Amino acid sequence: MPRNNEHSLAARLTSSIELDIDSLPESHQQGLISIAAMAFLSLIATSMLLGFITHRLVFWRGSYTRYIGYNQ
Repeated sequence: MPRNNEHSLAARLTSSIELDIDSLPESHQQGLISIAAMAFLSLIATSMLLGFITHRLVFWRGSYTRYIGYNQ
């Protein structure tokens, strides 16, 4: 691959083009929105699971009439 000077630091510093950060393309924005939505759903599901497991560990005596360790 031949190298040209348009990607060098000196060429970028001496050019009169204003350097700013462009926003993401539309397809990338839509993809990130869907990834963020799935991450939020995963956070909710994980929180509910941890809450359920914690509740069962704390209040296990209400579900059993005898000690659960007797069947071991």
